[in-house]
Parts: sequence; C-alpha cells; structure tokens
Amino acid sequence: MLDKGGFEVNAVEIGLPIQTPTWRALVGHCYQYPTPWCVDWKNKLIRLGLYYLAFIFYYLSGGKITPFASNIVIFAKKCHREHVLLKYYACNGGGIYKGFN
Repeated sequence: MLDKGGFEVNAVEIGLPIQTPTWRALVGHCYQYPTPWCVDWKNKLIRLGLYYLAFIFYYLSGGKITPFASNIVIFAKKCHREHVLLKYYACNGGGIYKGFN
C-alpha cells in the first residue's frame, strides 16, 4: 500500500502497545485522560507482556514481525514522482502506465 502511494519503506519495527482508557466501562462516559494503573492493571500488564514477547521474538527471528506484536510502526519517506513511475514501469513489465498525468 505504501509502495503504491509513492512511499519508500525505511524500517519496520514493533511499537509500544496503546493503553486505552476504560472509563466507559467504569462510569459510562468516555474521557481522554488515562485511567489509574490500579483500575485496569491486568489488561495493561498483558499488553506489555505481549509487547516484550514480540520484541524478543523480533530479534530472535532476524527482524520478522510475529503475531505477538500489537502495534507495527513503519518509517517511510515520500519518493519523487519520477522514482515512483520508474518503479511501477519496472514492476509491470514495461507496460504503458496511464496515471500521473
């Protein structure tokens, strides 16, 4: 998807888990600020445990993302228009490309 959008992937890594607030289950309203650690500590601990497990397997497998990773972070940069056209031209056997007018 990034390749079609004209981006070049620099690195793919595992990101820290997003700890979502659980206010709606507690009081019936959604709040933006985080819940105290003692309220939802089991879910936070499980998410962090899976993150560290994914982090270990990431380095043991030689940089491959495993199913334990809850967040995947991709660092990409925008390519020049000509670079995208040449890459598309090379990947599609040199056919005529009718986009990028």
